[in-house]
Amino acid sequence: MSQPLWTKPLADLDVTIHDELDSVLEREWLDLQDAAASWHPMLHPDFLRAAIAMARPDSTPMILAARSQGRLLGVLALGSTLSRIGPFTLRRVRPISAGRHDLSVVLACPEDMASVSHAFGTMLERLRRRGREVVLYGVPSAAPLLGHVPLDFKQRASGPLWFADLGSAASWEDVILVPHQKRDIRRREKLLIREHGRHTVAWATDADQALAMTREFVALHAAQQLGKGRTSAFAPDAAASGLATYLAGAVPVGAADISALRMADGRVLASEILLYSRDVAYRYRTTYDMSWSRYGPGNLLLAASVDRVIGRGYSTFELGWGIEPYKANWGRAAGEVCRVLAAPPRHRGFGYRLIRRLRQHREAGAPA
Repeated sequence: MSQPLWTKPLADLDVTIHDELDSVLEREWLDLQDAAASWHPMLHPDFLRAAIAMARPDSTPMILAARSQGRLLGVLALGSTLSRIGPFTLRRVRPISAGRHDLSVVLACPEDMASVSHAFGTMLERLRRRGREVVLYGVPSAAPLLGHVPLDFKQRASGPLWFADLGSAASWEDVILVPHQKRDIRRREKLLIREHGRHTVAWATDADQALAMTREFVALHAAQQLGKGRTSAFAPDAAASGLATYLAGAVPVGAADISALRMADGRVLASEILLYSRDVAYRYRTTYDMSWSRYGPGNLLLAASVDRVIGRGYSTFELGWGIEPYKANWGRAAGEVCRVLAAPPRHRGFGYRLIRRLRQHREAGAPA
């Protein structure tokens, strides 16, 4: 077992910071998931290990673990980065992997959530006072953690969190909420068939197929982001290999799906990755060929994904958070997701604002 970076007694709990996910912590983590009422698919140790691989070398894991008498009660997976902008240096605590694991959610049993959130809130404030900027993404506005951080932690809304209620639906047509959107999907599919022939939706079933389809996904995502003047979060070799390794292990056991909307000549129009936990299916990432956007390949593949999730017996399909209008056609907003920012004490004022302005200018084309 690796030695923790730091252990501190907080709120009757021992809070430990780990810089890696070793086998001992992973076993404890899996036991905690078994005991928890529910958990997000991106909080599974296998996905977290992939996120850590995708983040290197820009980010170092900073995993907060709360224990009582040696028993793991809660975890919060974050990362640590060092930003150098001209003569300025700023240490940051933020999600592990930008664009790939932008989630700051505490995993704990319901009866322990309040005490664990209090301990983690206290630890984050201590890190801030030790000179780190703290940035949390994807935090539900109702998360107990937000009630246990000081006023210095400023909250900014990032958008609603969307869920599709599958219930007794037999297909995607029973799920979509807006009639004209249903007609639009059918019309675009007929147009695609009339002008270019038949298409199929392929799903990976084994490790080899998952690896091949991940390469297609990465290439398509890079082309899509290039068309938007941005850099793909999955373009670097480390990011691509981390995602591929995860999917090669997760797809055969049913923990994830990767799909491709493909024409008869083999051209891939869209690709999508789904993740699964005990009770929730989650739409992780979707990408499509922008030169085929008039046919709505993203919506065509989303419809196929809804059918896939229904077939697997899930009643809830999380569409992610954001302000994209199409999500309102498929689901309901269930609360807000926010971004939390806390400046270190010595970086207040004009100097800190200047560093942030310079970094925002540099990251205008950051990975997505």
